[in-house]
Amino acid sequence: MPAEIIDLSDAPFIGKGAHKKVFQDPRNPGRCIKVPFSLPDTDIERELAYRECPLLRSAKGNRSASMLPQYFGTCRTSLGTGYVFELIRDYDGRISRTLQELLEEAEKDPKKRPSVRETLRLFKRQYFSECIVTSNVEPVNFLVQRVSPDRTSVRIIDNIGSPGLIPLAYYFHCCAALRARRHWRRLLEEISEHFPEMEAAGF
Repeated sequence: MPAEIIDLSDAPFIGKGAHKKVFQDPRNPGRCIKVPFSLPDTDIERELAYRECPLLRSAKGNRSASMLPQYFGTCRTSLGTGYVFELIRDYDGRISRTLQELLEEAEKDPKKRPSVRETLRLFKRQYFSECIVTSNVEPVNFLVQRVSPDRTSVRIIDNIGSPGLIPLAYYFHCCAALRARRHWRRLLEEISEHFPEMEAAGF
């Protein structure tokens, strides 16, 4: 029996990236459906390949990949093949905001800068602990999830995996750690253009 086709015409629209549109899953408010509109979508192919890599699938890797949203497989939709992921929400049910949004707010309102600095400290510790492989570190690809009124966790929602032909970071933790440190420096350079104190604060 053919799988049902999920009608996304009335599904809440969450956002649009360079290759995909994202909708709330009409069957489950805790999930979202990513639908590529330009094929082939190398981003999603790269991410799915990374989720199957030896390092991430190891017992240790499975315990230390909390930054990645859960993946629930594919589905048929009215717009084509969809990929079902965990929809990152805050403790109060709101969809989590991007790091980019928080940085833009803090740039306009200096009173919000201390909370952004604390978020970045937690992010750095979490990122270096898990060493999730990403193809870039644009702030728009990170969500800051408020898991309680006074605690946050950063989640990675896009550009996951490596474009390299032989990604050693998929097999060796030391390579993944080196890549994480290199990408963190790139992120810090971008942030420091607008927040010079971040670099001075020892990030």
